[in-house]
This record gives sequence, structure tokens and C-alpha cells, in this order.
Amino acid sequence: AHKLSFGISCPAAQFSPDGSMIASAGVDGSIKMWRAGSCEPQDESCRARWFSLELAAEQQKAHSDTVRSIHFSADSKRIVSGSDDKSIAVWDAATLQLIAKKPGAHKDMIWSVGFSPDGTMIVTGGWDKAVKVWISALELIAEEADAHGGPVLSAAFSPDGATIASAGAGCDKLWGSAYIKVWDAGALAGAPACVAAAAKDEAASAENRSEEHTSELQSPI
Repeated sequence: AHKLSFGISCPAAQFSPDGSMIASAGVDGSIKMWRAGSCEPQDESCRARWFSLELAAEQQKAHSDTVRSIHFSADSKRIVSGSDDKSIAVWDAATLQLIAKKPGAHKDMIWSVGFSPDGTMIVTGGWDKAVKVWISALELIAEEADAHGGPVLSAAFSPDGATIASAGAGCDKLWGSAYIKVWDAGALAGAPACVAAAAKDEAASAENRSEEHTSELQSPI
């Protein structure tokens, strides 16, 4: 389906909300769209649901480096992609024609992208520790440059679009503290942005973990 590299060929795949399509992304910078048609398994003892996949559209050079994350809009009409090349892009889901692209969206690899439920905003998280919010035309409207002490590995809107949850490391080295934070999506760039946070430090004692957790919850970001 995608060019193999270092034993990993497809870092991301997602169903469209209407269930008719599957988008996949490759380490070769490609994005592909597949029609998903269900079919019965040949072995009646197998409980897995099988799908026949027909390639509907592809962009072989959607990005110049690995595509880490893809996400459909709620109406299944667009997808957003984020890449190691530090860019994000919005595509027509049916044709994979480019709608908008933002080079240099982050200072380092982009690990997470996602539409808001109403499709008007996009949240991104990157190896540069930042969480950013964009309108769907890829104009930056809010950001937290040091959202986490280390890489931001995941970021997503709540179902009502009012808040954003992010997950990331507490330091540049991916061990020790791991954080989950919840942000006010409308005020992401300010001190009140972080409305909740949780921290777990594997290296610290239970008492130290409790103190750090309480401090993170109470201290302004």
C-alpha cells in the first residue's frame, strides 16, 4: 500500500466518519484514499470483519517526509495531514487535491493533527513541544509554544469543540514525566489556557508525584 522503509510503511490510517473511505499515510510522504467495501470472511470461525479496499485517490508526494498523522473532517469531505517535514496540509478527501498547505507550521516534526467537530479549526501538536490551533485555511489563531516539557505526541478537540486534550513528555528524553493537559480552545495562548493537567513521574516517589501533580493543577501555565 505504501513504500516500505525501516520496517514501517504506514504510520497512520483512519476511517472517514461516514465509513465509506479509509485514508492512509506513508513514511514515503504519500497519502492514499481507499474505498472500503465489506466482504464476508472465508473462514466462518473468524470474527474479524474484512474489507475489500479499492484505491480511490493518491498523492505520492503529499509531503517531503514521513506523514505522521491524518484526520478526517466530520463531514468526511476533507482530511488534514501533518508530517516530519514540519508542514500541515488540508486535502479534498474524494480527490486528494490540495486545498491549503502551511510549510514550517512547527519548528520540528508534527505528530498530531485533528479537525474540530464543526470543521472550522485544526489543532496540531509537535516535537517542538507546541500545541497550535489554526482555522481550516491554515491561518494560525492560537498557540502554546511550551505546552509540554517535551514532544507533544497527541492533541484532539473535545466533542463540543470547547477544549483540547494534549499528551506529551515532560522532558526532551521520552522517559520520566508524562503529561496529559486539557486546554480552553478559545484561549489557548494565555495563562488561563490550561484548565486541567495530570502528571506521572516514574522516577519519583509517590509523594513527589503527588506534589508535582498538585502543583501542575494549581499553577498557571
